[in-house]
Amino acid sequence: MPDPAADRGRHQFAYSLLPHTAGLEATIAAGYALNDPTLVFESRRAEREPAGDSERASFLATDFPSAVVETVKGAEDGRGIIVRLYESQRRRGRVTLAAAFPLAEARRADLLERDGDPLEVKGNTISFDLFPYEIVTLRLIPA
Repeated sequence: MPDPAADRGRHQFAYSLLPHTAGLEATIAAGYALNDPTLVFESRRAEREPAGDSERASFLATDFPSAVVETVKGAEDGRGIIVRLYESQRRRGRVTLAAAFPLAEARRADLLERDGDPLEVKGNTISFDLFPYEIVTLRLIPA
């Protein structure tokens, strides 16, 4: 239900013009950088065992340029981590998602976080097919 007082009071907003010759990936990344800055957290392992830069890795990473990881959060029912991503450029292909931690289990889920089909786990990676503009929700269970 919309807020009936949403148009009252003082509002602030930011906008940006981005002249570029690169592909749409750069535009999407710049939009997120402007509107939703990245939050950085050190893991408990990093606090206990300081590592060189060569041992640092992204918490989650994909090998598919138009796959945008939108949300990473604890599951509502407390079982693992929910990852929501989408395809941003009308492309299809096989995506490999790599976690910075070993996985015991991974499943597709729906937007309400109900479990769907299991995905094959290989160490800390899973692979799945992604279709144009598809929204994918995954449940990752750390090992």
